[in-house]
Amino acid sequence: MPRDCDLLEDFVSHGSEDAFRALVERHTAMVHGVALRTLRDEALAQEVTQAVFIILGRKADALPRGTILAGWLYRTARFVALEAIRAQKRRQKHYEEFARMNATDSPDSLWNKVAPVLEEVVCRLSDADRNAIVLRFIEERSFADVASALGTTEAAAKMRVGRALEKLRAALTRRGVVVPAAALMATLSAHSAAALPPGFSTAVATVAHAKGTAASTALLDLVSAASKALAWYKMKSGLVVGAMVMFLVGSALLLQQKLGGQTGAHPQHVASLDPMAGEWEGTFEMTGAGMPNPVRQPVALSVRTTRAGRSCEIEMRVTNAAGKPTAVYRFTHTLNKTGDHIITADDPQIARMNGDGIITEGVEDRNSGVWRVTFRTPDVSGRRYSECRWIRSGNELSITRRDQISGGQGTNQLESVLKLHRPIAETNR
Repeated sequence: MPRDCDLLEDFVSHGSEDAFRALVERHTAMVHGVALRTLRDEALAQEVTQAVFIILGRKADALPRGTILAGWLYRTARFVALEAIRAQKRRQKHYEEFARMNATDSPDSLWNKVAPVLEEVVCRLSDADRNAIVLRFIEERSFADVASALGTTEAAAKMRVGRALEKLRAALTRRGVVVPAAALMATLSAHSAAALPPGFSTAVATVAHAKGTAASTALLDLVSAASKALAWYKMKSGLVVGAMVMFLVGSALLLQQKLGGQTGAHPQHVASLDPMAGEWEGTFEMTGAGMPNPVRQPVALSVRTTRAGRSCEIEMRVTNAAGKPTAVYRFTHTLNKTGDHIITADDPQIARMNGDGIITEGVEDRNSGVWRVTFRTPDVSGRRYSECRWIRSGNELSITRRDQISGGQGTNQLESVLKLHRPIAETNR
C-alpha cells in the first residue's frame, strides 16, 4: 500500500488526481468521525469533512516534510468543526446536550463520557502522541502500518502507542473522566469512525481536488473562515513559543525591511553580560489585535556567563502551571572584541536568528542598579531585522517586544513582555 507521504508527493509534484483520491478514501472515515463526534450533526459533519480536504488540496504543498498526514487531518478536522460551531452559534447547545447524557457505567455511557472531551484532549497531546492515537485507534491501522507511518519498528510503535494511550487516559482523568486503560482502548476502537453515506468519499475527493470550485457558497464560506482562523492560530501558536525564544535571540520589533536600511542605528558598547547571570522565573505575556484573550505562559531561565562576562549561555524552560518544563531551548550570545556587536547562536530547534547584531543601546547605572541593552539582529533570510531590549533592575529582568505581523489578512499588532524575577531561594542567598 503506498505511503501517505508518497501519495502526497505525487499530488503536489504532478497534480495526480488518483493520488489525492486515494488519500481522501483512506482518511475520510476518520475525518468524518471527528467532525460527527464534535458536531453531532450528520449534514454539518459531511460539510466539515469536505472543507478539511479542500484545505488539504490548497495547502498540501506547504506541509512540512515528515508530516504525519493522519494526525494533521485529525487536528484540522477538529479545528474546522469548532469553527463551524462558532459560525452557527451552536457551542452552548452542543455542550448542554452532552450534559444530559446518561451517567451510568454501561459501555455506551462510557463512550458518552469520553466523547464530549475526546477531540479536545487528543488535540492537546503532543504531535507524536496524537499521531499514535489517531493511526492506531481512530483509523484502526495495524501496528505494522503505524510503524511505517512513524518511521520506526513495529515493537517501537507498540511502545509509543501504549505510552500515548496512558497519556490520553491521564488527560481524561484530569477532566473528570476516569477510564481504565483497557476500557479506553476498547471504547476508542468501537467508536473510531461513523459509517459513511454511499459515494461520500468519491464526492469529497472530486470537490476537494478541484479546491472547492464546485462547492456550495456555504461550504466555501466555511473553508474561508476556517482557513483564516487556522492561519491566525498557527501564527499565534508559533509566536507564543517563538516570541519567548526570539526575545533571547534578538527579537522585539519585526519589520519587513533590510537591516542595511536602518537609520539612526549608531553602535553602542556593552562591557559585560554578567547582569543577566543566574536563575530567573516569571511569565511571558502577549496581547494584540485579533487575539480574543491575552496569552500568558510561565517560563524559567538559567543564564551562565563565561569569558569574563563576554559570553552567556541561556537555557529557557517553558513550563506548565505546576512548574514542570514542557519545552527547553538553549542558545548563546557573545560580545565582539569592541563590545558594540552581539553574535547570536540560536537553538537548532528554532534556527531563526544566527549571526551578528548591532548594539544600539548600552547603559549601566551603578547608582540605580539599572542595566539596559538594546540590539538589532538580522534573521536568517537577511530581509528583516529584529530589535530586543533587556532591562535588569535589582532582582527583576524584563524583555519587551512589539511585533508587526503582515500577511494576506492584513497587519496584526502584538505587544509582548517577558517579566522575570529572581526565585526566592536565589534572593535569600
